[in-house]
Amino acid sequence: MENKANTLLCSAFDGEIDLLLTSGRFPHLKSLGIGNLEAALSLQDYLNQNHEIVSVIFLGSCGVYPWSRLLGEEIVSTVRTHHLEISASLGQSKQIQFGKSSIDFLFPNLVFPKAVCNSPTTLTLLDLKSPPTVEWEEVDIENLELYGIARVCEIRKISLTAHLAVTNVVGSEGSLQWQKNWRGLSNRLQNHFLAL
Repeated sequence: MENKANTLLCSAFDGEIDLLLTSGRFPHLKSLGIGNLEAALSLQDYLNQNHEIVSVIFLGSCGVYPWSRLLGEEIVSTVRTHHLEISASLGQSKQIQFGKSSIDFLFPNLVFPKAVCNSPTTLTLLDLKSPPTVEWEEVDIENLELYGIARVCEIRKISLTAHLAVTNVVGSEGSLQWQKNWRGLSNRLQNHFLAL
């Protein structure tokens, strides 16, 4: 792992970093909040108060899209994140693009299988069997915070690594599957960092 004194380990909520918090081994730990906007604002605020941070590691959870080659209940390292909205892809709304629509992670720490993430504003509840448009074909997983975090890191030229536990299949049953699986998978992900 990068130098702990200069690295922020973060998550969407405390339950995703609670084992790391109780270990007392990491000087910079922060839950950023749910969703792209909340996570981005919270990260920006933390970085403004902690100028020594040069890298960010995001630990979280995600759902897997049915067309992905990834399996459920595994840990993945993210190499790219998109900001695609399902309603826009289905012609039910118009997505206004700001900045880039996707961000590559320049220095991913590929400890786990690699994945391409979509980070929309809302959870996808449709049971999709195939990508709604061609731009979705490379997307494996869905997480609500990663694009906002990546955009802040990109602007500030801070390296970002993201490791996510695949807790569910994206769709109508996703939230129920997440509730059942997130705790055990979060423990597994956090224990990986405690063993380093």
